[in-house]
Amino acid sequence: MRETRLKLLTVLFLAIMLIGIVPQTVWAGQVIQNAEEEPIIPQPFNGYDLGLVYVLYDPSDEVMDAVAQGVHEILSYRLNNVILIPVTESSDLEYYLLDDPWIAIYAFRSGLAGVSFADRVMPWDEFYKVLSMHRSTQHIVGMGNTLSMEQYVSDDDTWIHSSEVEQSDGLLMILYDVYSVSEMCQMRAEVDDDYADAGQDLKDMALKIYADNFNEFFRRTVEPINPVGEIDPVSAEQRKADMWAR
Repeated sequence: MRETRLKLLTVLFLAIMLIGIVPQTVWAGQVIQNAEEEPIIPQPFNGYDLGLVYVLYDPSDEVMDAVAQGVHEILSYRLNNVILIPVTESSDLEYYLLDDPWIAIYAFRSGLAGVSFADRVMPWDEFYKVLSMHRSTQHIVGMGNTLSMEQYVSDDDTWIHSSEVEQSDGLLMILYDVYSVSEMCQMRAEVDDDYADAGQDLKDMALKIYADNFNEFFRRTVEPINPVGEIDPVSAEQRKADMWAR
């Protein structure tokens, strides 16, 4: 039964990225209706009641909306208290972080200059400062151009978990976020066995998704289909020069 759920989850996971083709709720309903075995949502399992997880995202952006929905969909198979929070104004971000959730996951358009909101682009140093005001929260930043933020992050900032990339892909972003949450659960494993169990479940799910769709992930790693972030031309030229110098 567990294998069946994971296979269905894998298909749903990929379908989420088919932005604008099939509404997620309609498609998921068809899968549940057509499945001969147990429904995609494991009804007998009530989920782990761990800390509060916020998925903060830009609802006006197709890819970021799909990323947030995908992360929420997958995490909610095992965790309760996973909340989708649409954010438009930059001040909204600071407002919701006042709740001091256990984990905050971010899905926003970003570039070399910073993180994009409806009202403005927040520079990376300011974005880091906003996060640093909430050190009790584990911040998962799988967005594009997080390398631009790394210059402000010290080794002591263990509460910030960054993908450390320039340009990536929406599908890879979902996988990074889910796997990072599994690691956050493992960090609390000594506090409560539920954290250890939840962390292992999420890790198994992430690895299963990756293994079942390795070619798709590899293709998007080489050439993003739903790109997030932008390439720094200076860094790209330097990498090219370094490669030829080897």
